Amino acid sequence: MWPLTRVLRARLEVERDHLDEDGSYGELRSGIGFAANWHAERNLDLPFRRAERDGVPLGFELYFTVEDVDAVFRRACETGAVPVWAPQEKPWGRAAMFRDGDGVLVQVSRA
Repeated sequence: MWPLTRVLRARLEVERDHLDEDGSYGELRSGIGFAANWHAERNLDLPFRRAERDGVPLGFELYFTVEDVDAVFRRACETGAVPVWAPQEKPWGRAAMFRDGDGVLVQVSRA
């Protein structure tokens, strides 16, 4: 299963709509879809920028509201996410950011 899909299911407890049998593509009930790098390479006839754990982050972040920012951040880091900034008070409320196994930026803030 693609690392971000694992992050979202295990750490943020979002609902999955479906996941391809080989784990290369999945969608959440919210409508967000995720494809593994090799899935995109196999199915696209155009170049794309790979998401890589140790690479420069892509030009976007995923943002989710959660009930307990500190608990979600702690679970994420315990299971392999890389901290970007620990839970802290921001102008919009308590928030934190981490990178998933492919280096995608994920921000969580209090619902």
